[in-house]
Amino acid sequence: MRKILIAIIAGLLFGSHALSQPYRIQDLKQWQVKGFAKSAADQGDYNSAIYFYEYLVKKYPKKVKYYWQLAYQYQYSRDYAKAYEAFDSLSVRSGKKSVLAQYYKALNAKSLGFHDEAYQLLKKIKVKGQKKWMPADFEILLDNHQVGCQLAVDLKDSIQRKKMMNPGEEINHGGIEFNPFYISDTIFVYSSSNMDTLRYVDEESSLPKRRFYYAHKDSTGWRGGAEPELPFYNSDLYDTGDGVFSIDGNRFYFTQCNPNWKNKMVCHLYVTHRVNRQWTEPQKLPDEINVDNYSSTEPAVGTCYDPNLEVVYFVSDRPGGYGETDIWYTIYDLVQQTYQKPVNGGIYLNTSGSEATPFYDRLKHRMYFSSDGLPVFGGMDVFYAQGDLVNWDEPVNLGYPVNSNYDDLYYSENQMGDKGFITSNRPGGEYLTHETCCDDVYAWKSAMSEKVKVTGVLWGNEMKLNEIDDQKGLLELVSKVPGKLNDAKINIYIQKDSTNLIYINSVQTNAYGEFEFLTPVDMRYVMEIDDRRAMDKAISFNTLGLSSSSVVKDLNDMVLPTMDTIPVLLEGVFKDGNSTKLSNRDKARLDGGLLKLMNEYKDILVEVGSHTEGKGNAKYNQRLSGQRAKAVVKYLVSKGVDANRLKAVGYGGLYPIQPNKNADGTYNRESKAVNVRTEFRLLDSKEIQR
Repeated sequence: MRKILIAIIAGLLFGSHALSQPYRIQDLKQWQVKGFAKSAADQGDYNSAIYFYEYLVKKYPKKVKYYWQLAYQYQYSRDYAKAYEAFDSLSVRSGKKSVLAQYYKALNAKSLGFHDEAYQLLKKIKVKGQKKWMPADFEILLDNHQVGCQLAVDLKDSIQRKKMMNPGEEINHGGIEFNPFYISDTIFVYSSSNMDTLRYVDEESSLPKRRFYYAHKDSTGWRGGAEPELPFYNSDLYDTGDGVFSIDGNRFYFTQCNPNWKNKMVCHLYVTHRVNRQWTEPQKLPDEINVDNYSSTEPAVGTCYDPNLEVVYFVSDRPGGYGETDIWYTIYDLVQQTYQKPVNGGIYLNTSGSEATPFYDRLKHRMYFSSDGLPVFGGMDVFYAQGDLVNWDEPVNLGYPVNSNYDDLYYSENQMGDKGFITSNRPGGEYLTHETCCDDVYAWKSAMSEKVKVTGVLWGNEMKLNEIDDQKGLLELVSKVPGKLNDAKINIYIQKDSTNLIYINSVQTNAYGEFEFLTPVDMRYVMEIDDRRAMDKAISFNTLGLSSSSVVKDLNDMVLPTMDTIPVLLEGVFKDGNSTKLSNRDKARLDGGLLKLMNEYKDILVEVGSHTEGKGNAKYNQRLSGQRAKAVVKYLVSKGVDANRLKAVGYGGLYPIQPNKNADGTYNRESKAVNVRTEFRLLDSKEIQR
C-alpha cells in the first residue's frame, strides 16, 4: 500500500476566522470531528487526521471503528511503532477482522526490523476465501511477505557492493525530497518542497509547491537548494517534479500535480522540446495518456525494437491496471512525432499492490522500479527486471543496502552504473514529525562498474559502378581508395541469439570516423551502420570476459564497402514511349544491375525514382513516373527482395538534367534523351519510412 506524506493542512479546522474566533476541538460535536478527520485523511493530511482520530479514540473508547481509522493513519504516515501498537490492540478486539489487524501488525513488525516475529505472525494467518475487507489477492500477499521476511534475514549478512551516503542538510530537509538523478559527475537534479518545519495554512495561504532543484559537488561535499535553468520548469501554481530526458536529449518529460475538485492530488505528464537550442513551452501529453481525475506520473524513457521509437514508461492509478498503481507505457514515434495509446506493462511487471518510480537502463535493457506487491524487506523495495514493453523476466530484489526495512524509491544511476541515488524514509535522515515520516535523498556508490567504453574508427571503402555488357550484367563494383566514414549513425543492439536483436543505443561518428559508446560487460552485440553510404551495415563484437576494470574495449579500425549517395542511372530502363510495363530487356538490365546489388548487399535500402520530360500535362507525367517506379519495385520484390528495403517515387518532370526549353523558348529536343530516366539511390532507415 503506497501512501506518501504529501501535505500538512490544518485549515480544515481553523478557517479564515482562525485568528479572531479559534474553535476548540472539545467544543465540536462528534460528527464534526469525524468529518474533519475524514476530510484530512482523504487529502493525505495524515498528521491532522491523526490529531482528530486520537481525540475520537480517547473520547469514544468503545467505538472500534475509530481505532481502525487511527491505526490506518499511523500506517499511512509511516509511524511504524505506533501502527504496530494500534494493530496489536485491534488484533484481539476486532472479531473476524482480527486477521486483518494481525496482517498489518506483521507488516509493521517487518518495517521495525522484527522479521522473525513478522514471519511467525504471517504464518499463523489462515484465510478461507477472499473477503471484501481484505486487500486484493490477500493469500498471495501473505506468501510474498513471508518470502520477504526470509529474504531479509538471508541477505542481512551478504556482501554489499554498494555504499550508501546521506548527501547532507543542504539537500535533505524535514519534508520530502524525491527524483534525484545525475546530470554529470558533479551535478544532480532533485525535487523538493524545501520544508524544514510544519506549516499551518488557512484559506488565504498555502503550502510551498514542490520544485526542481539542483545540487553541485565541491571539495567539501554537496551543495543544494538552487533552482536549475530550463528545461526544469517550476511553477507557483503546481507541484512539479519527476523529470527525465529523452534518449537524444531533445525532449524533457516531467510531472505537474494539483488537487482536483475532490481535493485528490492528480498528476499529469508534460513535455518540452529543444528546438534551435531553445526549450519550448511545456505541452501536456495527449488525453489518452493524461486521463481526467487519474494520475500519470514518474516518467522513464526506454528503447524497443526500433531506433525510431522511444518508449515512455509512467505510473498511473487509472482503471484497467492490476493494483493500486501500475507501470504503463506509450510509444513515441520520432519520425511522425506522435504518441501511441498507452499499454499496461503487464502482469510480469505489475502486481496487486503498487509499482512506482521506474528507471530504465537501456544499455542493460533493464527496468528498475519499486514495489510492495513482491517479496520485500519492509515497505517498498527496489527491484529490476530484464526486458521491455510487456516482455519481462522475473523481477529481482536489489538487496541491501539499496533496500531497507522502510520505503525505498526512485532508484537511478549514472551512465557508467557505478553510482546513483535512491530516496528513502529510513532512519538517519531529516524529518518533520517522526523519524520515518519523510523521504530523503541517499547517494550510493559501487566499487565496480558493470559497463565498459567501446571505441573505434569506421572506414568507408568506396565503391563505384561500371557498365558492362548485358550477358555479364550491367553493373560491376570496383573498389576505390578508402576514406573515413564521417557523421555516420551507429545503432547498437544486444545479440541474445542468432535471430533476436535488442536495440539499446545510437551514436554518431565524428568528422574523423571515430566513435565511442558504453556497453555492459559480458555480452554479445551487433553494430548497425544506419547510413545510406554503407553497403555492409552489420558489425559484430562482444565484451565477453571483460571486467569493469578493463574500462575501454578498442574495436580498432573497421573497413566497410560504401557507395556515393547521388542517384545512379538504371541505364536503358523505361526509355521508350509511355509504357509502364517492363520489357524483357528492362528486366535483364535490372537482373544484372540493381537486383544483383541488392542480393549481394542484403542491408542496403533503396529508392527507385522515375522521371519524365517536362513537356505535357504535369499530373499525367507524375502518374506515369510513379507507375514506372512501382513497376521496378514490384519486379524486384517478385525476385525475392524484401519490400521493406524498397521505396518507389515518381518525380514527373520536376528534376530535369537539361532544360526542357532553349534560350529562345522553343522545345529542346535533346532534353528528352537525358531527362526521361529511372534511377536508384541509397537511403537510411528514416528516409525509407517517409
